[in-house]
Amino acid sequence: MKFSEEFIKLRLSVGFLGEKSNFNWWNSDFLSESGDSFLSPVFARTIGLAKYHGVKEAAALKHDEFIGVGLVYHLFRLPEMYEQHLHEEISNEKAKKLPKNKNEAIETLEGLSRGKALVDEGPVYMGTLDELSESTIQELASLYLSAFKKDKKVYPYFKELDED
Repeated sequence: MKFSEEFIKLRLSVGFLGEKSNFNWWNSDFLSESGDSFLSPVFARTIGLAKYHGVKEAAALKHDEFIGVGLVYHLFRLPEMYEQHLHEEISNEKAKKLPKNKNEAIETLEGLSRGKALVDEGPVYMGTLDELSESTIQELASLYLSAFKKDKKVYPYFKELDED
């Protein structure tokens, strides 16, 4: 994944905004200060990684609820080879920047969307995983940004890689 740093920024920003202390899409607060208090005694050396995986799992469960599980994927659940690569990247110091507040997360989504304005609600088909690219990240950022701003919920998803 050449664009994994942008993907991680997108995942962290949407994950942060979806937490219960922000837009309440899923029932977690891993990226908040209370998440620090809860996780630091157990994960003192790897708290950033623990927060990342915690919000990823909470958001994945909510997306799975609306999209299903099987040969479909989404921002918070990709095939294992992608997830391993993203784990290595988030473990890397340069990719660890967690959003500090709601405005910072919104600004990150605005930057990633590059002014593109896609609006939809509910599950949204984005193509197959082999079509995942920088422009897809732009579209994902736009969909999530619009949903947060309009108090809607969107769950973009991908189908399994084409075998043809």
